[in-house]
Amino acid sequence: MISLQLPKECSFREKNRHCGYPPSEVISVIAENDEYMVGVVCSKHRAFVRKYIKNLQLKGQIPPGTIGFQDIKTVNTSCMKIY
Repeated sequence: MISLQLPKECSFREKNRHCGYPPSEVISVIAENDEYMVGVVCSKHRAFVRKYIKNLQLKGQIPPGTIGFQDIKTVNTSCMKIY
């Protein structure tokens, strides 16, 4: 099992200010046989981030491919096992 800790806030920034909302989706770019995680985003900024990534793809700064959004499923637990 792979454990991955995601940021607690949306990846969107405007004028160096963080969004502050919790992320609801993981953004990735699917190019050929690979998938690259780009960031996490809240539902409020989803369309803006999609447009921004497409612009970066046109400039060649991000590999061309399909932009994917996958819902984040939160799991809460009251116990933790530390090894």
